[in-house]
Amino acid sequence: DDEFNQGFRVYGSNIAEFTLEIYDRWGELIYTIFDLEDYWDGSYKGRICQDGTYVWKLTFTDFQNRKEIKTGHVNLLR
Repeated sequence: DDEFNQGFRVYGSNIAEFTLEIYDRWGELIYTIFDLEDYWDGSYKGRICQDGTYVWKLTFTDFQNRKEIKTGHVNLLR
């Protein structure tokens, strides 16, 4: 809730299309991003999420039509 790191988003180039999915610790999908301008603000259904570790899955296709899947974790701290 300070002025830094207000959202979790995708940055990159050579991306034709992508989907970023964010899951809670129980595996529930809580946010999906399809647009480079969109970002996750640490909320779910309008409510602030608890501090903790969330899993992300990025599926993208580049302009050479190569598809890749990356996964990782993001820590939410307020």
